[in-house]
Amino acid sequence: MKRFTPLETIGRQRKDLMSLTGFSLVELMVTVFISALIFAALFVVLSAGRSSWYTGDTQVRLNEEMRKPLLTMNRELRQTRASEISGVPADNNFYTTITFKLPEDVDSDGDVIDALGNMEWSGNINYSLNAANQIMRSTLSSSSILANSISNLQFRRPSGNPNIIQVYITAQQNTISGRNLQSNIMSSIKLRN
Repeated sequence: MKRFTPLETIGRQRKDLMSLTGFSLVELMVTVFISALIFAALFVVLSAGRSSWYTGDTQVRLNEEMRKPLLTMNRELRQTRASEISGVPADNNFYTTITFKLPEDVDSDGDVIDALGNMEWSGNINYSLNAANQIMRSTLSSSSILANSISNLQFRRPSGNPNIIQVYITAQQNTISGRNLQSNIMSSIKLRN
């Protein structure tokens, strides 16, 4: 094996370094351009996914907002009877409010049937949509908000079956991106009393 002198070793190392070449400016520019395209495509995909997430989230909140009052209405309206409903006659037309009464122990004897065998009824209960797009449950002594972001509330009793109440609710809300979402729900409630 041949030994090199220190001066030859330095010259040889310099020659080896010169034989190594780096990237040219064109290669570097092409790499930067391709990387920029990949990042732009990734941004578009992530942005669309985020928008879809917010839209889905708003839709779920709208559906939840409509189900809350519908559960309360179902529970209460099932307990009334056709003769205790006012404001929604059985004529197949749509109405925006409904007033009804529930069986209630008025004389505090532990039973909703009075001494004469008649059912005791509460004061009037009213469901309606206020100007702030909220479903309201109102009695003579109190009012409560059942739902927000509601754009339409309608009640209907079919003329052929007055013991059925149909409730239609429409909710509407804007997503973060400004897209307006609307959702509808309908329920048919059979009166039990």
